[in-house]
Amino acid sequence: MIKANSWRDCIRCTVVRNYKRKTNKQCWTDENMRLAIEEWKKGSAGYRQIGEQFNVPWSTLRDRIKNNNKIITGAMKGFVGGFRKVFTNEQEQNCVRTSFAWKKFFLD
Repeated sequence: MIKANSWRDCIRCTVVRNYKRKTNKQCWTDENMRLAIEEWKKGSAGYRQIGEQFNVPWSTLRDRIKNNNKIITGAMKGFVGGFRKVFTNEQEQNCVRTSFAWKKFFLD
């Protein structure tokens, strides 16, 4: 039995060294999605058949075609769920400067 002297030692004992991914979410490529959309536009098959053919989720394919799930690029690439930025960098910096100005005004 390993005796832990602190909470850090407990964490070190439980670290997973060989992580294996349990899901295959977002394992498709943009190229496969683009080809699947082109194939759908030809009218050769439905969402499910094309999704299986190009190894992309049929529901994502459907959403991309209906423009509900726009194609993302740049910093948002690979982003799944969680929080998204509301303000631009300029707006955020302006908010920070204003907050510090109010802090100096009221607290100093």
